[in-house]
Amino acid sequence: MSIDELLVENSPARFATSTVGESRIDIPAALTVIDGADVGINRALARGNINGMAIVIPPTKVFVGDRVEVFIRSPASSVLPITWFTVPSDYNGRPLLRRIQVNDIPEGFSTWFYRINRVESGPLKVFVKTELPGGIDPQPEYPGHRLLRRPVINPPVIDGTEDVTVTVLPWQGMRHNDTVTLQYVGWRIEHRVLKSEIGRSVELTISKEMIEADGSGQALLQYWIADEVGNMASDHSIGLMVDIQDANHAHRLPAPHVCGTDQDNAIYMTALGANSVSVKVATPASVFADADVVELNWRGEPRAGLIQLHTDSLTVGSQEALTFEVPNAVAQRLAGGFANVAYTQVTASGERRVSKYVQLFMVGNTRRID
Repeated sequence: MSIDELLVENSPARFATSTVGESRIDIPAALTVIDGADVGINRALARGNINGMAIVIPPTKVFVGDRVEVFIRSPASSVLPITWFTVPSDYNGRPLLRRIQVNDIPEGFSTWFYRINRVESGPLKVFVKTELPGGIDPQPEYPGHRLLRRPVINPPVIDGTEDVTVTVLPWQGMRHNDTVTLQYVGWRIEHRVLKSEIGRSVELTISKEMIEADGSGQALLQYWIADEVGNMASDHSIGLMVDIQDANHAHRLPAPHVCGTDQDNAIYMTALGANSVSVKVATPASVFADADVVELNWRGEPRAGLIQLHTDSLTVGSQEALTFEVPNAVAQRLAGGFANVAYTQVTASGERRVSKYVQLFMVGNTRRID
């Protein structure tokens, strides 16, 4: 089946109603939970096909030779149909698919309907937004959207004794029902913008329970912005590096050192190339015995998809430091994502001591996974 045939096959418009007035245009892949509209259209849907965006017209009272006209009624539109056609002689009673050019799709709210021989269909209220939240990043070659300012935390020290409030400053194009998603270690904290918050800062909370669950370490706070129809800002915000000093985990071993990172604990895929990622663990004789084993724990979260786990172990021996090599293929799977890296000391008696963690960011796109 072609793409168009699949769209028709899966469209609810294939079920004809009794009259034209009771039927409505179907827009495949449009979002259906939109405040003030029946469906929503985002940038990807409006611009994703060079031939135009698909609409499906139900087969209600449609016969060979009928004239079908499609209208979009909005404050900026004319009273003329944006497209029309005559039902062809080989028409087989199936729904009719046509494509609308992006220049004919108005921003904001509009009403879509069709006419057959001057009989008008039911109205479909549509909300269209193709502008990305946050505006155009003036420096897209660098990680982080330059117009999405770094978050602010209060209190300034995360020590696990109280909840932490994270403030996200207002952004360009801020709108009701935008969603802010804050990344804190392995947690994603969401907030949906209220009408009263438009143009103002919004606040999210990192709870004491979250801090206790992850313990002490170093993490980069950053957030993503998405709007009601699924458009996302072109990149995450500028990050804020924080030290997490949870008193309940003060006894933890020092965090490992990941080689090749910048000041934001980021590794660039272009610089990494085909190399592995080196992780160094200090093993001073005052803390580690020769027979101790060090287990590396790498917990990766890609931009999309399942969590990627990688483990390795080395015996200390007489070494003052151990170097683990995380395979390139493991790193490549995290392109655009991040990893939390820690280790565990296992003594000859079976005692296990966990280290603090460090959060590592993989900037760029995957090269190839062997």
